Amino acid sequence: MSNGVPFDPVYAASDLPTFGDAPSEELFVYLKDGSLNGRALDLGCGDGRDSLPLAHLGFRVTAIDLSETGLNKLRRFARERGLGGRVCAVCCDIRLWEYPAEHFDLVVAVTSLDHVASEDLPSLFTRIVRSLRHGGVLFAKVHTVDDPGYGVTHGPISELSRMIKHYFARGELMQLAQSEMEIIRYEEHQEVDEDHGPRHSHGFATMIAVRR
Repeated sequence: MSNGVPFDPVYAASDLPTFGDAPSEELFVYLKDGSLNGRALDLGCGDGRDSLPLAHLGFRVTAIDLSETGLNKLRRFARERGLGGRVCAVCCDIRLWEYPAEHFDLVVAVTSLDHVASEDLPSLFTRIVRSLRHGGVLFAKVHTVDDPGYGVTHGPISELSRMIKHYFARGELMQLAQSEMEIIRYEEHQEVDEDHGPRHSHGFATMIAVRR
């Protein structure tokens, strides 16, 4: 049952994974050599698209989301896959969570920072970065101003576009990270999405960065 959280009805609509069962491709290509492990933080984890594969790789995952409905699905999926001991699901606004200093080896923020108002982003981003150990990795993916949901005239629009609070300007995500991180990969691109709703496209920026 929805408690007023916008994504609760989205996660409640099906017992299946809401945004598909395939994890973020760019992240898992980066992780495939197995050199990074330890503690992972998944911000805006939903029902576990990235949390569950990270746990399967051996990470101990703290999964944060505002939707208890999504988290309940994540907990169930984790139990069913024998990963319950590796996933700690916490219902909290990512702006308000107490980020431990220099704690995580990996932080994942896939389409979560764009659900934060622009005025809250700089301080939140600083706390996220400082929760990484030195040498820890941040993987972030955000909607950009090239997304049809921003008002661009080309391409069909996601049915969830109204939930985005901040579409990132070109280069904005990279600029947020530059002072404390080494950028390993940064890309802005268009991506077709068939995981939810009618077929549509997105404008995304993706970044892999290492804390200095």
